[in-house]
Amino acid sequence: MAGKYLVLQQEIFNLRQRKTALEEKLSQAEKLESIGNQRYQDKIQELESKRQNLRHTHSKLRQQLEQIRTRQEEQRQRQQQEEEEDGVGEPTLDLPLTPP
Repeated sequence: MAGKYLVLQQEIFNLRQRKTALEEKLSQAEKLESIGNQRYQDKIQELESKRQNLRHTHSKLRQQLEQIRTRQEEQRQRQQQEEEEDGVGEPTLDLPLTPP
């Protein structure tokens, strides 16, 4: 009976050691998962920030493009007005510079 008792005590001891080892592994796995989740969240935050910056830049570039187009159109209209005022807008004949 004492032998059985010692065997059971040894099994209990071994199981407690195994339990402690498994709890330590679980704790480490949870830490790694937490670190992984934090990295994932950081990456999401970084990408969101980049997306916002790109949207802002896109908006600014659209505005600049619209301003450029508006200025070009105004310039074309001014040139047409100047040509009409100077008579340059009238049809011309393209004559050769040298006699045939």
